[in-house]
Amino acid sequence: MYVAQAVIAAIHDIGGRFLKEEIDGSWTEIAHPRSIEKTCQALREKEKPNPQFEGFTGSADGPPPQKKHKSSSRGNGQLNSDDDSATGSTTASEADSDDDNNSDSDNSSDDSSLETETEDEDNDTRLAGAAAAKIPAWDHQEMLRSLENFKKSYGHAAVPSGWAKDEDLADWATHQRQLYRETRDNYREATADENKLFKELNAFVFVWDYDMWHWDTKYRALAAWYADLVAQEKAGEISKDTTDGVAPSKDLIEWLQDQRRQYRDGQWQVPTDRVEKLRQLGVPF
Repeated sequence: MYVAQAVIAAIHDIGGRFLKEEIDGSWTEIAHPRSIEKTCQALREKEKPNPQFEGFTGSADGPPPQKKHKSSSRGNGQLNSDDDSATGSTTASEADSDDDNNSDSDNSSDDSSLETETEDEDNDTRLAGAAAAKIPAWDHQEMLRSLENFKKSYGHAAVPSGWAKDEDLADWATHQRQLYRETRDNYREATADENKLFKELNAFVFVWDYDMWHWDTKYRALAAWYADLVAQEKAGEISKDTTDGVAPSKDLIEWLQDQRRQYRDGQWQVPTDRVEKLRQLGVPF
């Protein structure tokens, strides 16, 4: 469920939507629960090959076999290369029998396909319901009290996802951010309970975008360190050749190294506006 929600959030962040085609050829947006069901289904059925991709056709390490439907044999009317009938000397009655068997086979295949599709839909519904049931039934007031204690301890309400000290609070915070993004981006309307909870979280100055908050926090700390360094140089307290005692904190150094590594590995991993901000401070890449 959490993986499916992360996929949906990533699609929403780039302006994507989940649509279905109507009978008249138009497209309409599906409800959020249905998008979760279909995303979970797509993740479960990941072994199905892409029908548009034929690069592995005939190769030894091609895609795994597709799901097979039931089918009936053609019976005695089917031609075998070892039989005398393979020469083309079949009788009219044999041909009629062959046609009848083919018709029966097609009908049987169609019926079995419909049965399989119905079973798949039923399984999807049950599995989606089981996945939805995995979302914890949080006591929001208890979670708000935990958030209050977090803020007293750390001076902010930016609960990181996957926070090991309180995984329940971290999961709850991540889930609220997901719900908030859905309503903020007009993907759906917030319920009355959600609006009430959002207001309570805003009263805590809850951080809705942790990644942006974390980056801005580190950037401001680095900018303050650079400003202090320039001020000391102007006051003559240190020279440009002096390095003792003027290095940034260890966590800032590690953060800077991570920014440079992302830039080297693939410039797309660090947004260009962030790279420009760091370069204006004098950070080399």
